[in-house]
Amino acid sequence: MRFPRTTIARSRRQHLAAWLTEHPSVAIVARDRSGLYADGAATGAPQALQVADRLHLILNLSAAIERVLEERSRELLLPGKRVRKVFPRRRMNEK
Repeated sequence: MRFPRTTIARSRRQHLAAWLTEHPSVAIVARDRSGLYADGAATGAPQALQVADRLHLILNLSAAIERVLEERSRELLLPGKRVRKVFPRRRMNEK
C-alpha cells in the first residue's frame, strides 16, 4: 500500500513530537532545514532550542558561496588572461 507524502510527513512529525514529549530533558534539538522536523520539535519540546546541524550549516554556506560566485563570475580572472587595468597610468609629474 502506498501512502501519500503528506501522510508520511505527518507521521514523522508526530513520531518526533511523541519521542520528545517522552524525553522532557532535551534542551537542544539539532535538525535539518525541514519544516516538518521544526514543527515536531516545537510541538514535542517547546522549551528546546532548535539549531542547524553541522552538515546543514556547511550546505547553507556552500550554497551562499555558489550564489556569490555565480553573481560575480564575470569579475573573476581566468588563469593566463591579461589583467585589465582599472586605473589609468599616472604620469611621473602628476600627484
